[in-house]
Amino acid sequence: MGFYTYVYLQLKLLKDHDLPSEVEKVLKYLSKQNKNFENEEIIAPDHPFFKCPRWERIQSNFGENFGYYDSEFLVVDLTEDGINHEEGEIREFVRYLKPYCDLSFNNGWIGWQRNEEADHITALFYDTFKDV
Repeated sequence: MGFYTYVYLQLKLLKDHDLPSEVEKVLKYLSKQNKNFENEEIIAPDHPFFKCPRWERIQSNFGENFGYYDSEFLVVDLTEDGINHEEGEIREFVRYLKPYCDLSFNNGWIGWQRNEEADHITALFYDTFKDV
């Protein structure tokens, strides 16, 4: 069994014309911005994030306290409830979005995380999520 991780991410996305419609559809689905998706399943792209058995759990955390998505930024705020991620969902989520982000924004800083048993936070950079 995993432990809760509290995460805050701020990702600056590429301009609309550089963001593939498939990615935009996923972000709208996860952020629950498109009400048409409420009773519809999304076709998961071929990426390790969508192979995580609980990838849609990130969606369940989207809402008033989660953050927001617009054409420029995706803010993920799991600082209040946290996420019990055993399968590396956060790592794969960032890896999925990394090609569509402005990697130079904030000198590559994208947020922080803290595990429930830790007494400190860890800064997160795009380099934290290098492909292995």
